[in-house]
Order: sequence, then C-alpha cells, then structure tokens
Amino acid sequence: MKTQDLKNAVASVAPFAETGKWVTPLLDCVHITRETDGSAIFTTTDKYCLARYRVAESGLPDSWPEDGVNIPAKDLGVAVKMFPIDRYTVNTVTIVHEPDQNRVMFTTNTGQVTTAPTTEGNYPNVGRIVKDHVPGTDATNLRLNPVFMEKFGKVATSNQTMLLVPGATPQKPVLVLIGDAFVGMIVPLKNDGQPLPTPEWATT
Repeated sequence: MKTQDLKNAVASVAPFAETGKWVTPLLDCVHITRETDGSAIFTTTDKYCLARYRVAESGLPDSWPEDGVNIPAKDLGVAVKMFPIDRYTVNTVTIVHEPDQNRVMFTTNTGQVTTAPTTEGNYPNVGRIVKDHVPGTDATNLRLNPVFMEKFGKVATSNQTMLLVPGATPQKPVLVLIGDAFVGMIVPLKNDGQPLPTPEWATT
C-alpha cells in the first residue's frame, strides 16, 4: 500500500471513532477489511456518524481475515505518523496481521518496522446501513450537529473535491460523499419540515 494512501485513509476515518473514558467495545477502533478485488476498506463509527474510506491498491495479503481486523484508532494514528513521506519517491507500507500476537505489523520499503495492537470482536455491519440508504424525494430541512459536520472537514482530500449530500430522507441518516474514496453518514437531530425561504438580507 502506498504510504500516502494509508495516511489519507487513517486521517479520514479516525475522527469518526468513539473517544472518551467510556466507549462502546470496538467503536474506538478502525476496522480494516480486504475486499475480493484486493482493495481495503477502512471503517469507523461512533453511533452518530460513520466513515468508510477505500484504498484501491491495498497490497493486503490473501491471508487477511475475512471479517476484518480492528485496530484502536489512537494506536493506528501513532503508528502511521512514523511513516516517512518523500515527495520525490513513492513510499510503500506492507501490512501483515499477526493473530498469535494480537497485532498488525507495518514494514516500509525503507526498512522501518512498527506495530499496532488489535482488538478481537465482530465490528458492526455498517455497510448494511449505507446500502439501505434511500435518497429522499421531498425537500426538507434537517438540523445537523455542527460538531459532527466538523469531522468531515478532516477527510484527507484536495481542496477541489467537494462534499456532496444526496437527497436527504427525513428521520434517516444523511449520506455524505467526498471524492470517490470516502463515504460517510450522519444522524440528523431533527427534521424541520419544509425548506425555509432565504432571508432577504442575504440576497441584497
């Protein structure tokens, strides 16, 4: 996997992991799965928002667990920060799961080695939530928590890539798309009914 791709994936999804003294088991982790096409999906959720980031060329081995690997977001973030980025060279990282030692080992093409612990357990099937999302057909107002929206601003992407919110369905999670590698969802706090008119003072 390209080092930059790994850094982008972790930077994009880590803010959506649960934090604090009391956390729901596994929700403080980044869940990494290997798809049949060899891509990797990085997933996090804190029950109010969720984030999924796809790395097309992951380099994850065929032996990667079918149900994925859970790595505490904090530990994964620390590990990734250690990897060098050379603007003139394509740096890569080989990722190997070591279940007997409850860890994942990262080895860079420059010979740097580091590890991160893993957490056992079945991560929630958030893919089902995204799959079941149905865009709304009626215009409506949704009241969203700005603290949650701030997290989407941390998704690693270029300034030219815009955040897209497909048609919202009242009382259901809002789908958020950023570029072609990131999919997120956010739970609305309240459905405020029909759209409000634009204030006149803002149009003069």
